[in-house]
Amino acid sequence: MVQGVVSLSGTLTQNQTLAANVTDVDGLPSGTIITYQWQESSDNGATWTNITGAATAALTLQQAQVGKRVRATAAYTDALGNQELAASTTNAAVANVSDIGVVTISGTPVQGQALTAAVSDLDGLANVSITYRWQQLIGNTWSNIAGATSSTWTLQAAQVGRQVRVQATYTDQSGGTENNRTSLATSPIVASNPAGNDIGVISIIGAATQNRTIAAGVTDVDGLPSGTIVAYQWQQSSNGGGTWSNIAGATAKTLSLQQALVGKQVRATATYTDALGNNETVASSPTTAVANVNDVGVATITGAPVQGQALTAAVTDLDGLANVSITYRWQQLIGTTWTDIAGATGANWTLQAAQVGRQVRVRTTYTDQLGGVETNRVSTPTAAIASANNRPGALGISGTATQGQVLTAAVTDADGVPGSVTYQWQQSSNGTTWSNIGGATANTLTLQQALVGNFVRATASYIDNLGNSENVTSPATPSAVANVNDPGVISINGIASQGQTLTASLSDIDGLPATGVSYL
Repeated sequence: MVQGVVSLSGTLTQNQTLAANVTDVDGLPSGTIITYQWQESSDNGATWTNITGAATAALTLQQAQVGKRVRATAAYTDALGNQELAASTTNAAVANVSDIGVVTISGTPVQGQALTAAVSDLDGLANVSITYRWQQLIGNTWSNIAGATSSTWTLQAAQVGRQVRVQATYTDQSGGTENNRTSLATSPIVASNPAGNDIGVISIIGAATQNRTIAAGVTDVDGLPSGTIVAYQWQQSSNGGGTWSNIAGATAKTLSLQQALVGKQVRATATYTDALGNNETVASSPTTAVANVNDVGVATITGAPVQGQALTAAVTDLDGLANVSITYRWQQLIGTTWTDIAGATGANWTLQAAQVGRQVRVRTTYTDQLGGVETNRVSTPTAAIASANNRPGALGISGTATQGQVLTAAVTDADGVPGSVTYQWQQSSNGTTWSNIGGATANTLTLQQALVGNFVRATASYIDNLGNSENVTSPATPSAVANVNDPGVISINGIASQGQTLTASLSDIDGLPATGVSYL
């Protein structure tokens, strides 16, 4: 056997695509299935790890591969039946392509408020020195603001009525030089107290508690005419109000405080034009940190309810379960009493003979990440546990599929049929899609006019004499329910007196022809 060869084509540069190709002197028949897996190494090929999701013949090199070696492995069976696992060779690391940095501004564009610049760059900013330059738009020209060379700038009177932006220059971690990366401009800066303008006030009503709804309200001495459009944006802060970020989708007057906001402060901003034509952008005072309301944990069970099979308990809790210790207690239903199963205190339980014919559930107790004490959170019980040697029952129906006839359902089960069986008859116009027949829950069914033209079957559920839960379905009737002619009925309305008009009307359960009826 001669080992196959994996070769690569393409350029080892970020954003370029490499292609793997397999050759094998032993032959690769048409249709040979080749399983690819791309790998990366950050120690010059000493060790390799799989690149998640990179399992095709091509790989587009991302930022995460920059500075690393890359190879492709291929697994296949050659024309001589040899199972092959081959890897390409590479002697160089992936070269970087400079990713353009992005500069953003946060803060309120109001005189006296501080704006803050932030830079993000896929090529990395750790230990990178950034030079900032704030600018204002004077006429059509962007001009440097004297002394504004740090990451924050407090807006002065000179910026009122003008837009502001910031430029950043630096060399990223990968050596890319980023010159004068420029943010988007703010809206025109609003005076903190311009002549004739009284700044509006936004206030928040409601308690800062999870699941509660708070509302923002704007007042402005200069007036808010009926129909004034106020654009709201709710924001959150996780560092005591040091920095604020928009809450996605929270642009209404009200905000429902969800689990994600617990422990954070919240505020509202509002943008509008007052009655005197002043453009206003105002922010409320922040709330206290949103208080948690304990979210009830939910315990669930997975696994087949069959003797010898393992059930697994899982707990979900919106208040968090990281590093939380959970106590489990499995129980079985004996008669009408839930009883602890001896020794069943782990997250898994393998069903024993003692549980056959009984339902099983699990109870969990723990303290969630936010300090909520969850005591005896109970799962939904399983179905009755089936014996490992259960012999399934069968359901048959007898009778003629003709209107007016009676069909009878009967259960047979080698493990014994109990005295109580729950039946449900069903109908189908095509023998594929079935629906329950209302009120048809006995073991017999009289075929009515409404069933003519439909197939019929029965279902039954019960617990056999060995404690196994059974749900069985009969075969459908071999043909659709046949019709039996229902005689029509003619009635006469009117007064039987000379000169009066009598009217005849006809009804027929089997329906009347669309072409009309002839009266003789």
